[in-house]
Amino acid sequence: MQHYILSTLFFFTIASAKLLASEVTTLETSLHDVTNPESLESEYSVYSNSNGRIYWVDAQNLELISKLKLSLSFGEEVELEIYKDEMITDVKSLGTRIEKLPSFMGHEKDLSLAQLDLINDDSSYTPTPLSIEDATVLFNVLNTRDTATSQCYKRAHTWAYDMFVLRPMNAIIAEKNPIDHGKYQELVKVQNGTGVQSMKVFLFYTRKFNRDCNDRQLCKWWFHVAPYVKVDGEDMVMDREFTYKPTKLNDWYTMPDFIGAYERNTGRTGTVCPEIKSYLDYEANLYTGVCYLRKVPMYYYDPRSVEMTDKKRSAVRTEFNNNEVNWSRGHFLD
Repeated sequence: MQHYILSTLFFFTIASAKLLASEVTTLETSLHDVTNPESLESEYSVYSNSNGRIYWVDAQNLELISKLKLSLSFGEEVELEIYKDEMITDVKSLGTRIEKLPSFMGHEKDLSLAQLDLINDDSSYTPTPLSIEDATVLFNVLNTRDTATSQCYKRAHTWAYDMFVLRPMNAIIAEKNPIDHGKYQELVKVQNGTGVQSMKVFLFYTRKFNRDCNDRQLCKWWFHVAPYVKVDGEDMVMDREFTYKPTKLNDWYTMPDFIGAYERNTGRTGTVCPEIKSYLDYEANLYTGVCYLRKVPMYYYDPRSVEMTDKKRSAVRTEFNNNEVNWSRGHFLD
């Protein structure tokens, strides 16, 4: 009997260990922020750059919190160990990687504030005006063959770049969609080598959004981004991950996957995400507003690139960074 009990306990322990291991995942990312618990919370919030997610750390785990804050201060890439897609249980430093460095241009430290004000004026950037027919053609040929590790800002960057260079349609997608392929070839001819200048819209969620929603799976993001184009003067978002056609800006951010999730959980309706002119406006309203929209030219890669420009620590972007294009492209199967 004793042998039976010991054997049963042994196999139960092994099975439990395997189950626990199956609930643990790892994520390589840099950190956007590590915030202290609010009065009624028992966890710190950790904001990931690589996937726009929020994770949590037990407030009693002081050693882990210290490691996370140190990695944040050094701008390090880290490997997070995450339990049940929510709680961070360990962190490993991977050092500082080029992809995660702030978007410094190398000369801005020597610029005066007046010069920074001048170069941080991107009002001269003009998106290409399109008809709804042309916008739909562009939307239908955007590459959707991204890998599981792709994130919204890398998809947005790839799509924006592909529209700008009028990149040939992915061969597999073209074979499955010959009509769209034909229309796209006609559009390329009409454009006569002139690419489409799009914009990007960053949807930033606040601490109030996450707190009021009170659902760590439904409202687990702190940002989303997609390119958009101008159609008859109206902003039409090109987000092939969540929509099936060019979508009006208001209809896009109120979708069930975005603000719609917040409204379902809170019972509130009519949520408006106002446009801001600086990332600083988002930071100043983390506990008052629900969400904010920041529109930028297509060259901006991720929230960090927007933040650095808005804080006048980096010049306005006037071209694509080839490294960032390649990093984004690396998450697509072509």
